[in-house]
Amino acid sequence: MGAEERPAADPVAQTVSPAVERQLLDLLYDLLAALGALHSRGLLHLDVKMSNLLLHRNGPRRRILWLADMGIARAVHGDTEDDSVVLGTVSYMPSERLMGQRHLWGPSTDLFSTGAIVWRLMTGNLPFTAKDPSAALTSRRRPLPPFQIRPGYLAPPGLEDVL
Repeated sequence: MGAEERPAADPVAQTVSPAVERQLLDLLYDLLAALGALHSRGLLHLDVKMSNLLLHRNGPRRRILWLADMGIARAVHGDTEDDSVVLGTVSYMPSERLMGQRHLWGPSTDLFSTGAIVWRLMTGNLPFTAKDPSAALTSRRRPLPPFQIRPGYLAPPGLEDVL
């Protein structure tokens, strides 16, 4: 990883200016475009998380987000390997991944993880923090914690409903 590339872990300051809001939206668009490219080819990333997002500076003002680590990516309707072993980062996984219900995996599996990233960027915390798959599955059955935006942040109307 060169000087111009680094993990995108919490790339925002405490107070968000309109320019930073625009950058966040651009980076989210880049992530969704990368996932769209994968999904249109019948692939699922299956490990979308903050540390797999790399920022690349393209000129003095533009940053491009790259989606990294395709190590556990799978074809949507592909191999039938043993899915009883949970691979990936539990805090970002939807229930169907935690339960190994391969027949339910699809683009929404990666979009759940994208929602967890947006939640973390906006609140400073993940919506689910359990590290053990069993505890994580139990936490998915409970109501979400309150969506409390970081001080100085503005959320577009309806964001909480989407998440």
